Amino acid sequence: MQTSLATTPTSLARIHTSREAFTLCPSGANQLLVLLDPALQPEPVLGIVLEVAEQWSPQITLMYGGFLNRREGAARQTDQDALVDLVCLVWQLRGSYPEVSMSRIVPRSAREVFREASDRQAGLIIISETVAEPFRHSVSGEPNGLRSPCPIVSVAISGIERTDESPADHKGFR
Repeated sequence: MQTSLATTPTSLARIHTSREAFTLCPSGANQLLVLLDPALQPEPVLGIVLEVAEQWSPQITLMYGGFLNRREGAARQTDQDALVDLVCLVWQLRGSYPEVSMSRIVPRSAREVFREASDRQAGLIIISETVAEPFRHSVSGEPNGLRSPCPIVSVAISGIERTDESPADHKGFR
């Protein structure tokens, strides 16, 4: 099953529900790379990922994204500690969906995430809104040489604040 997203791979859409993911990517994806920060409300993202998994039956790879938005002076957490947090989420998800693995890469840039997505042949990257900032710059057409190997969707953590805009209204979805 190939990804057939109504956008270029370098677009970033913000979604609130799995229904929006299905609308943006009607053909589905065999591989999902899910980037989140386990310390910052991963439940909305994981809920959507499980709903998508029911429909598409993909291989899901969780990736720690907690260092992407952290400043140098932020509390120091080691890569090993970050991966332990991720292992807990993998086991939690495996109770509901067995095709879950984790990346051993702890990225500090969008470039590292894109490399992992390419290596795993991801058809879609699903990211938590809490780690989306580096991707807004990477996919906005800036001449930094970054290009995602597949479409990226950001899951809105605050679903209550949803507007009536369509994901297709976002820049790059034309």
